[in-house]
Amino acid sequence: METDKNNLNLCWIILSFTTLFYFTEKSTVEIVSPSVASALDRTGISNRVATFLLAAAVDSLGLPVEDFKLSYESIRQARRANRQLRANEIRRTFKKEETLTIHWDSKLLPALTGTEIVDRLAIYISGGDFTKLLGIPVLPDGTGESQATAVLQNLEDWGLSDDVEYMGFDTTSVNTGEHKGTLALLQRKLGRPLINLACRHHIFELLAAAAF
Repeated sequence: METDKNNLNLCWIILSFTTLFYFTEKSTVEIVSPSVASALDRTGISNRVATFLLAAAVDSLGLPVEDFKLSYESIRQARRANRQLRANEIRRTFKKEETLTIHWDSKLLPALTGTEIVDRLAIYISGGDFTKLLGIPVLPDGTGESQATAVLQNLEDWGLSDDVEYMGFDTTSVNTGEHKGTLALLQRKLGRPLINLACRHHIFELLAAAAF
């Protein structure tokens, strides 16, 4: 069973490299349009599988497969370019509110590739009757400095550094530390104080657990 699985993986690798080197030099027609790239992302299809699915689709239409850019690398680059294009468009069309609250919370999650566990920080803003996710970057560590740097970077990427007046956060020590907490460091980086909106959800969880 294990041998068959290894042989199958080896076949995938050989076919991927064959597709990469053969089609890259001769191909001229782009097949991964923005709509195709979005469909691949939405359905969670890997670049390797997409290579063979698209090649089979082209062949079934009676078209010469060698005319199309169907290598693993060309598909990967097209999907990355489409994601960046869509992200830039979302940021460009985002309408700012006068008063914004910045929120963040970290969580250990499986990495997108490999088997390791990484620390990701969900960063979003709220204002009026809306919330907007800004990013979920991977942190190098769980310190207040890393969190504050990530929050500031996302605010600057969206052009919202001057529009934030409130901070929503849980009351863990990494956030509330007097000198090295995320709150203190973020306000220092922004160069102005913000109004603190501490979340007591975790504290209420502890009280409820103790009572019941």
